[in-house]
Amino acid sequence: MSIYRDRKSGLIQYCPFCGTEINKKRKRCPQCKKDITVIKAESEYTCNVCGADAPVKATFCWNCGERFEESDTDENKEDIKIQEYKRKLITKLPKAWIGYIIAAIFLFAEVSLITDPYNPNDADVILNIIAIIGWVYWLFCIYKIHVVLGRATNWSYPISPGKSFGYNIIPIFNFYWLFKWTNEVANFVNLRIEESQMSKNWPAIILLIGIIVGRFIDGTLAMIITFSVMFYIVLKVKKTIQMASDIAED
Repeated sequence: MSIYRDRKSGLIQYCPFCGTEINKKRKRCPQCKKDITVIKAESEYTCNVCGADAPVKATFCWNCGERFEESDTDENKEDIKIQEYKRKLITKLPKAWIGYIIAAIFLFAEVSLITDPYNPNDADVILNIIAIIGWVYWLFCIYKIHVVLGRATNWSYPISPGKSFGYNIIPIFNFYWLFKWTNEVANFVNLRIEESQMSKNWPAIILLIGIIVGRFIDGTLAMIITFSVMFYIVLKVKKTIQMASDIAED
């Protein structure tokens, strides 16, 4: 009688374990005695019949009572596994915004130390140290991006993390290498998504401008330019990983 009233009032759901009709307010199925609150909290995919969120471990849909086929749950579990792997890859991408913090520290030091007429040599030393920290973090960002690209392609990406890092510290050759590694990243992005293409050559050109600015004009502005390019590249790689269908787990 209570089930009839619950059905009329729209308070019916189905046990995801045994498919029994139960009141939505129940925390435990009266038929199989299992706790349904735990499994509800694990909803990861949708029922193919009614579109309701369905728990991974469910045998029945809690909303319509449809019994899941084994192939459906296996497919959903594989999709969940891929999405989880993508999320892990994205968390491994470098934090380009840290470069802006280094640039801000450099600016603060530049303003406060250079205006001090008593310690000009100390000012140069401190600014050089901050600049080296920024450069090292820049190389670290390049390395981390290529670790993610390698893992996303099951290590078939043409540039290894070590090579991406090492070739950037070879004098003269590193100017060519700016174009090489940024264009390879653009190839990775552009082959996988159409609506958000990554520019080729321009990232490297802007990086070259940043190097010139740092050499002849201002270190703070140079850091802002270079880490803005890094921020752009990280965003493109992140979006590609989210949207691409061929991301392979290593």
